Amino acid sequence: MKIRELFEDESSTDLSLALSAVINQIASRVIDTGSNSPMSLKSILTVLNNMGINVSEQQFREMVTNDPLKNVIANVSGDDVTFIGQRKDTNQAIKPDQSTATLEKMAKRAADKRD
Repeated sequence: MKIRELFEDESSTDLSLALSAVINQIASRVIDTGSNSPMSLKSILTVLNNMGINVSEQQFREMVTNDPLKNVIANVSGDDVTFIGQRKDTNQAIKPDQSTATLEKMAKRAADKRD
């Protein structure tokens, strides 16, 4: 089956709905967990395959540009898939100076409570 047939053929409506449902479920899970790292394309294809939806990597990349997946997937770059609504990696890790100051404050408070 060609990829355009998946979305144009009336007999493939069930497959299209199943694909959309699985991708929406994956996206919801990623967003709900607060993950800011993209999901592996291979992982998504494995989940789809386990659900009985056999899609190649190239087919998936083509489907992302069409409805209904273009409303769920923000970007496919290399092996990374980013979903719409997924937090961006802002790289706001605490700096060593900040952690030292915080640790010193905590130690001072604990010492003050002991006295």
